[in-house]
Amino acid sequence: MSAHMNANLHRLIVIFALFCAAIFGFATAAQPICAEPICIKNTSLPVGTRRWDWTVFIDPKSQKMDEIRCVEYTLHRTYPNPVRIVCDKGEREQPFALSTNGWGMFKIKVRVLYMDSNLIELQHKLHFEPRNRSAPCPPTC
Repeated sequence: MSAHMNANLHRLIVIFALFCAAIFGFATAAQPICAEPICIKNTSLPVGTRRWDWTVFIDPKSQKMDEIRCVEYTLHRTYPNPVRIVCDKGEREQPFALSTNGWGMFKIKVRVLYMDSNLIELQHKLHFEPRNRSAPCPPTC
């Protein structure tokens, strides 16, 4: 099987798992919970009048980082293809990063799918910082 076919098969499996989680209600949580201290962060840079390049990612200090399979980000409905799935862990400083461009702040829905098919749902308020800094994560329990 080619690498391209493997990537497509992997993506289909992840989409199916997320679909099943939504329909059949695998373990989910509406907000971060003490048992799963995961923090979502973002960085941003101004790129003109009222426009920003930004990246949202999982805080690399989050527990169980090695057990994450994919992260699904749901952006504001005005974005093309607002549901984006990232299965590449990518850089150590910004794992499961999604980068794009925009002008307004909004809440990003985040679904973290683990290797064991468990799922946790979170939200992150996108914010713009002039010096490309990410806000600290809230304290865990």
